[in-house]
Amino acid sequence: MIDSIKASPAGLGLVDQARRKKRWNKTAEVWCSQAFTSRATLSRFWAGQAIRSEMFIAICEAVGVDWQAVAEPHPANDPSHRQASDRTAPNSTNSSQEIGSYIEPYWDRPTCPIWEEVPEPAFFCGRTSELRTLENWIGSDRCRLVGLLGLGGIGKTALAAQYTQLHRDEFEFVIWRSLSPTLSPAQLLTELLQTLSGQQFNQSNQSNQSNQSEKPDSQVLIQYLRAHRCLIILDGVETLLPSQRTTDDRSQLANAEYQAEYIQLLTKLGEANHRSCVLFTSREYPYQLSRLEGEAFPVRCLHLGGLSPTAVQQLAQAKGNLIGAVSEWAALTERYAGHPLALNLVVSTIRNLFGSNITAFLTLLDHSPFLIEEVQELLEAHLDRLGRVPQDLLSWLALNQKPVTLEELQEGLAYSISTSELMQAIATLQRCALIEITTASSCSHIGQETVTLKYTTNLLIQQISWPFGRHFATTTNSNNMNILNEQSDTPEEIAMFNIRQSSHPERNRESVLN
Repeated sequence: MIDSIKASPAGLGLVDQARRKKRWNKTAEVWCSQAFTSRATLSRFWAGQAIRSEMFIAICEAVGVDWQAVAEPHPANDPSHRQASDRTAPNSTNSSQEIGSYIEPYWDRPTCPIWEEVPEPAFFCGRTSELRTLENWIGSDRCRLVGLLGLGGIGKTALAAQYTQLHRDEFEFVIWRSLSPTLSPAQLLTELLQTLSGQQFNQSNQSNQSNQSEKPDSQVLIQYLRAHRCLIILDGVETLLPSQRTTDDRSQLANAEYQAEYIQLLTKLGEANHRSCVLFTSREYPYQLSRLEGEAFPVRCLHLGGLSPTAVQQLAQAKGNLIGAVSEWAALTERYAGHPLALNLVVSTIRNLFGSNITAFLTLLDHSPFLIEEVQELLEAHLDRLGRVPQDLLSWLALNQKPVTLEELQEGLAYSISTSELMQAIATLQRCALIEITTASSCSHIGQETVTLKYTTNLLIQQISWPFGRHFATTTNSNNMNILNEQSDTPEEIAMFNIRQSSHPERNRESVLN
């Protein structure tokens, strides 16, 4: 069966008669539900545009019409189609004009669209405004490169998957690729080109290239993205970005070349003029893209925050009823900053250990900080990529527990750093969504993101032998302890006050480094 089908004018007439008998409008919600499709897909169907074959069949069957009587004859019977299919795919040695001549019509694509590793979210809730933003950026504004950024577990992959499920029929090709540090840029380019060319790219390379080690050209990919409306999702770009931690690991040093090539590839995809969109997810913002990004630019990034109390309640009720007042739902959401993964795990804990009673769980939190192990592991991997100064800043912010000004942050460290170093470290933490910057009365305050604050606080309380725990007592300037001696309200603040009282901030810079 062909991958995409469009309705003939006569076929649309048959469907129109059938839907009138059911008293459905052309984009009825019940029709979408029975056909497992979206209103956007129904609109494309009625406009006579090609949609995925399974969607086409489901739409027809929902109103009791034979889909074959509705479909427009496929051009595969046309002799010109067979001639077109005999052409070879482009390779990196072709000029732009030659590349363009090899691009085949959409109907000639036997593998369109291709799906790889697309996750199926068990339950999706909230994110209405974020979905609308993506629809505007990708659909209306035709952005070429869009990033979804945020902490691990915040819902970047789920949002990308939800958008893809709802709008996949608006693209000729859809390719999902989960990334890993072992995937080279050349391998990724080859996979993409093989998919877009129906494996012809690989065959052409084998027959035409004498040097098999020659890397595929990103310009060939861009030519395909110009010729076809494609959606390419790259999930987990942070795995390809360089870590700030110095290391002697040869495998990581060997990946440095890969990392530079990936940044170059993303930059080209954002700079080049094409009609497709590359949507990527990342825990870290590739700062090299900042010069291309802007509200009126075709490169944009969406930073994901936490869910609202209403969305959290929907998420929880999908797992089973919990007992709690509106204020308690709000308190639970605030304690975990609306973090979907953390709250999903917390809901299971409340059901299994607290009899589904939110009040009992919140009472526990009033006596001691609590963070699910899986979330701790996510954050540990995230923070372990940071350099020393960003880690020390997080340590100091955890010790302080409340947002501080830039001057207080700089003076709070036991060793002096330049303003340039400080600003660079702050920018790093902000790109990683580990801090929040608020402005009031023309004065900016810097504080930790709530879930991260719980994690770093736990480390300090337990005095774990980890970069924070090893020298937390040496990162606070004794001349600025008065900043920290505010009234302590929460268990975390009380614990931090006790730690500060027992610390030894008089140690010098050399002892910190050793």
